[in-house]
Amino acid sequence: MIAQTSQPQHRRYSNPIQALVDIISGEHRGSLWSLYFTPSLLIPTVVVYTVTPILRHAAPLIIDRCFGITAADAPARFALWELGLNTAGLAIIRPVETIRRRLQVQAYGGGRALETCVAVGHSYHGFWDCFYRIVTEEGGKRTPRPPPHRHRASAAGPPTEKLAPVSWWDSWGIQGLYRGFMVDTALNVAQCLVRMTGSIPDELEEW
Repeated sequence: MIAQTSQPQHRRYSNPIQALVDIISGEHRGSLWSLYFTPSLLIPTVVVYTVTPILRHAAPLIIDRCFGITAADAPARFALWELGLNTAGLAIIRPVETIRRRLQVQAYGGGRALETCVAVGHSYHGFWDCFYRIVTEEGGKRTPRPPPHRHRASAAGPPTEKLAPVSWWDSWGIQGLYRGFMVDTALNVAQCLVRMTGSIPDELEEW
């Protein structure tokens, strides 16, 4: 329901119950087993909801045991190390989460494709096919926009346009796997600052 378009003529689901019934009957032939255990969705879902809490709860233990830093003795350094480990974990799990969401919005079992609020690919054949197509289809060099008065060409002929230079990050489509990465990183930084601020003793409270 989050992914579908807001245009009334293309909206398919009006409430969660109706969406669940339509998905089961139209895409999974009335089978709850197929709904929960479709391999292309089950594997990335298990990975995301297993690795994410492990990384989150293992970070304090790693900082304490490997680096000898505790939240009680050095709260600021502890918060910075925790920020670094959380960001590294986010970099690992974000591509899996992105692929899982892409696979969720496509139709299964011959169902009608969902009209989404943003353009997404369809007909992914599993996890690795989705990974490959995101990297290869969403990368490449971009041509600059034509000038607003391009139709006023000179007598010498149309101007020659050069391809806009892009980095390897854009040319290979890696950024497609990290949608929302900067937002989550900013949230981690904000949490880190809150913890560091809360660890600074207040002279007024000491008085």
